Amino acid sequence: MIFLLMSESFQGSVDGARINLSIPDSDLSIIKFIFRNAIAEVVKEQFPQIERNNKSKEKYLNDTYPHLSGYFENNDIGYSSQSDVLKKAQDKFFRDQKEILGAKELNNEQFEKSLDLSARALAEYILFRQNVIKRMQTLNAKNKEADIHNLIAPKFSEFKDENIITDLYNNNVWIFDDKFMSYYMVLSEVEMSKVINVITQGEVKDNDDDRPDITLFFSENPQIENVKVDIVVVELKRLGISAEQNSIVEFQLDTRTQRLAEYYGNRVQRMWFYGIVDFDDRYRKHLINNGFKPLFSNGEMYFRSKSVYLDLDMKQSVIQNAYILDYKAMVEDADSRNSMFLKILRERFKTNHTK
Repeated sequence: MIFLLMSESFQGSVDGARINLSIPDSDLSIIKFIFRNAIAEVVKEQFPQIERNNKSKEKYLNDTYPHLSGYFENNDIGYSSQSDVLKKAQDKFFRDQKEILGAKELNNEQFEKSLDLSARALAEYILFRQNVIKRMQTLNAKNKEADIHNLIAPKFSEFKDENIITDLYNNNVWIFDDKFMSYYMVLSEVEMSKVINVITQGEVKDNDDDRPDITLFFSENPQIENVKVDIVVVELKRLGISAEQNSIVEFQLDTRTQRLAEYYGNRVQRMWFYGIVDFDDRYRKHLINNGFKPLFSNGEMYFRSKSVYLDLDMKQSVIQNAYILDYKAMVEDADSRNSMFLKILRERFKTNHTK
């Protein structure tokens, strides 16, 4: 389908080769805008199937890139390439961000716009998280522990509070709970002795070579005297292993509790322990017989809170809150939370766009 635009105003407005119009870019943009609007009206009236296809493309763009909803030029959709439509929408979004960030004081209109832009930036991050979840959903029993680990937090990487914005797209500990985004430090596949040094600032030395897959420290800086610290330890096990191999998780969790409590008893406020495993009937019976209770989840999850004694006289103890869950519970529960965030943001943009 070819549309031609003819006008007497184009007379004398061509280059020497009589191939291209010699019209200022600003004027040419206006002409293109008016021409595309006219084409869109013709297509809408004469070719309803093309109009329906363009509406379908518009819906796809708004669903796939909700943070740009309202920035797409509807009359470009179906006539320009998707990459061009996206680029134009992103450029408009960036210009709005630059305008708000550069304003010394915000008037009422700019303040409302800043709220909208903040929500769009959040939606962009939530979309990133959704892609991580989709990747996790493709893993199965053939995947190695390292594959799962690297999706959550790359091995041999450290994440610190002062780099939280930089690390936001590298560290996916939110998969367990969104409150873990407020960490002080995350250590991935490191010596337990280094964990001790991180918390005690070198006051305690330990030769423990046993390493947790992921250890998280958050809430407050442990360098501040008498400040309580929350600690989370996560043990990942390869999918598809036996009940006997899975049961090692509980022993490891008890070991973590005893060692962490022994060294950091005066600083530790709470301890959370997560064991990510594959379930079978034998392991379910094992958990129930050892005091674990099933919790509501999209997969399977068992919880137990108990006192872990630090000495044979049973005079010192620490409360251990332990969660044993399967990979599906971890991923699908995260998907439920993230999808709800995305749904709320999409509805917000849709409502604002239709006003």
